[in-house]
Amino acid sequence: MKRIDWLDAAKGIGIILVVAGHTGSTSSTVTNYIFSFHMPLFFFLSGYLFTAGKYGFGSYVRKKAKSLLIPYFVFAFATYAYWAVIGRKFGNDAELDIPLLKPLAGILYSNGVDHWLVFDTPLWFLTCLFLVEIGFYLLSKRVRRQGVLFLALVALSVIGYLDSLYLPFRFPWGFDVALTAMLFYGCGYLAKSNALRFRRWQAPRYCLPLAAAFLIIGYIAGGANGRVDMNLHQYGNYFYFYIAAFAGLAGWLLVSRTLASLRPLRFLGENTLLIMAVHLILLSFAKAVVVFLLDIPLQDTRTPLWALLYTSGVVAMAVPLIFFVNRYLFFALGKSGGSKATAFNA
Repeated sequence: MKRIDWLDAAKGIGIILVVAGHTGSTSSTVTNYIFSFHMPLFFFLSGYLFTAGKYGFGSYVRKKAKSLLIPYFVFAFATYAYWAVIGRKFGNDAELDIPLLKPLAGILYSNGVDHWLVFDTPLWFLTCLFLVEIGFYLLSKRVRRQGVLFLALVALSVIGYLDSLYLPFRFPWGFDVALTAMLFYGCGYLAKSNALRFRRWQAPRYCLPLAAAFLIIGYIAGGANGRVDMNLHQYGNYFYFYIAAFAGLAGWLLVSRTLASLRPLRFLGENTLLIMAVHLILLSFAKAVVVFLLDIPLQDTRTPLWALLYTSGVVAMAVPLIFFVNRYLFFALGKSGGSKATAFNA
């Protein structure tokens, strides 16, 4: 599949914000804003790349299992091993006294709550995206009219929202979150199908003004809604959640079109899967350097400058790892041969 520059740039922006949001150094306002749209952005972009093509159901499932489930299990077992031997002895994990068997079972449960994926919580996204991909494949085969398809996606989002309010348990593999995510994924697909209708608004003279308007709307709606977290299945107000999410992702998509020429940003976007899977471990290394080598208490690093430093440090550490894994451990990314880059839906 030919790469799309602006889409890779959007993924690059998204993964930078994911890392920044997880540093613990951003203010609650900034963190809440990032969380209001960063996961919806990735679901939307994955939907933009959706194509059933010539695939039957079985071959489509195998294709997605290779690109999503193989990386999930490889990174889950690898990061669990690191956590069991080293990670659980430091930081907050050292105070939790989590039994070794719980997160091991959590690899099969694949739900990023209650320490089931304490070794690498962001991995929840891969199994959830797998369910979203399969669910949308089945839905798109049965509902051909786009208007009806959109209404079906809205209905699923309502079911997902009601589930978040009233069901006292979480489904395996983020099935409940997948109901909410389907709307973002499906809208990505519908946006691609109708891209020509909006071509004039993608012209450079419109991009930045429209981006500013969307970003402001998203910031206001996200601030009114407060903290949301798709992993935790927490959305606040239904309407504020979707307004903030769609406005935020629309604004950053427009920004990505103006930044599509930046090769470093596209490089990060091409390798979002690997960065997503390892960034928390790399972040723990960065914080260990700050605490043990620089003798700076972590509470003194909760500033915007430190968020930038942590994010830059994680990205810098990830780059050589990206080249190594793509060259020698490509199977961990669900690939059949070495390559220079990888990304969701690659």
